Amino acid sequence: MGNKKSSSKSSLRHPKQYKGVDWIATRIRKRHPSRYENRASAKVVAKQILADLRSEGQRVTIKNIYGKIPQKILKGKAKREAPILDEGLTAITNYFNLSDYPLFVSRMAQVPEVLFEGLVIPNGLADMVGGFEYDYTEYFAPFVAFIDGLRGSGESTMYQEEWYVTCTEPSYNKNTKRWNSKIISCDVDGNEMRYGFDPNSPNKMPSAELKTILSTDIPKGVEKVQESAQISELDKQITLEKEKQRTLLFEMYSKDKIDKAFFDAQMKRLG
Repeated sequence: MGNKKSSSKSSLRHPKQYKGVDWIATRIRKRHPSRYENRASAKVVAKQILADLRSEGQRVTIKNIYGKIPQKILKGKAKREAPILDEGLTAITNYFNLSDYPLFVSRMAQVPEVLFEGLVIPNGLADMVGGFEYDYTEYFAPFVAFIDGLRGSGESTMYQEEWYVTCTEPSYNKNTKRWNSKIISCDVDGNEMRYGFDPNSPNKMPSAELKTILSTDIPKGVEKVQESAQISELDKQITLEKEKQRTLLFEMYSKDKIDKAFFDAQMKRLG
């Protein structure tokens, strides 16, 4: 990455979040989506957790929050506690920070073990298990290089909202009897987003079509153009550019080169 990485960090650093009731409620629902199906129920618990942490002088961290969530009483079966991920893995962070993931994974030496998987990792490599050391160059560098190729040298404002990564909360696989967590590419809100990286061909760089879609910002605040003699030349150019990008998106989606989440996000951007 060289100097590019350091300059990218300064321009793309995620703003510091206020860790209040809403922030805690979001993490609670992410941890137990079936137990807290609506935000109101999660906020009730979040308020109590925040009050408890403050009274005990504890920091508002993922680990401390999860330690305060009321345990569900299971009848007729043993209680199975999910492992808590390292905070570096649960954070929504810029894609180039995958360079830190081998360290975060190695710090997950615990029982039960966590198996990490995801579409940002090339196929054919050994399973990534918490507590062991792995090579960044093998496991994550291809994805980082791919996104670097997508971003190019442009200064598009969309780069403030895209190109993030995080880990999902561990889920238990009854067949393998192991806990699994997915390392996903996502947007700034943590919604999974595939950007065209192919784990079967990890060294394949972005296609010209995909780079074209993401190479130009569509100016914000421009009203939808109406057919009339008063349409400005700028409006015409914007309309043509949008149609060009929509066509490319439809072609790539129909050929399964991008997923629906990425397709929908870009179509929304185009308006």
